[in-house]
Amino acid sequence: MLLAEHLLLLDRKLDGSSWDQARAPAALNRWLAASCLVELTALGRLTLAGPHVVAPQDISADYMLLNDAQAIVRKRAQTPLEAVEAVSRAMPRIAPDLLASLVRRGILIEEKKRKFGIFSQTSFSVQSTSSYFKSVKLLAQGAENLGLSDLWLLGLLLLSDGMDLLKQHLPDEALALDGRLNRFEAFVSGSRATNEVSTQYSVQRARLIFALTKFE
Repeated sequence: MLLAEHLLLLDRKLDGSSWDQARAPAALNRWLAASCLVELTALGRLTLAGPHVVAPQDISADYMLLNDAQAIVRKRAQTPLEAVEAVSRAMPRIAPDLLASLVRRGILIEEKKRKFGIFSQTSFSVQSTSSYFKSVKLLAQGAENLGLSDLWLLGLLLLSDGMDLLKQHLPDEALALDGRLNRFEAFVSGSRATNEVSTQYSVQRARLIFALTKFE
């Protein structure tokens, strides 16, 4: 599953209602746009060149959504926040399309409610509780193994933190985790180059992941 799909699961209760009823659709779309760029960064498809996000290699990902996001980044030099906004504007149907995909795969159920004889509201409740709790388990693993070893899990953790979901799924750890994330961000931001190229590269990608999740 894509990071964006895990976020859509984590953003809802089992009955389909959102943890944040006040979040506007446009705000959710920005978070999902950010998740696409974070996933590309974790895969090594995006990096930082000075203040700008760049796609150094035109390598196709396994998902068309990620390929489309990468193509938008390649059009011009952009800061991380500009890249998030560009993807969000260019692909306003990220959430509806991903929700439809989760329904087709039996992970969510689409339910339409009638009001005054017409359909007025659509909700997406959880059908596959195993998928739902797998997302929660991955979030817990990201918290337990905070570091450079798994940048995909770091991305899931930071996106969930930005959407204020940590206290919903990891209530006993949320407060301490905020401090750990702040210290890790300080380490990543101030990290000096090392003799190990792989470590340099991981630090740079982690720095970009932090930047992509700081737009609100």
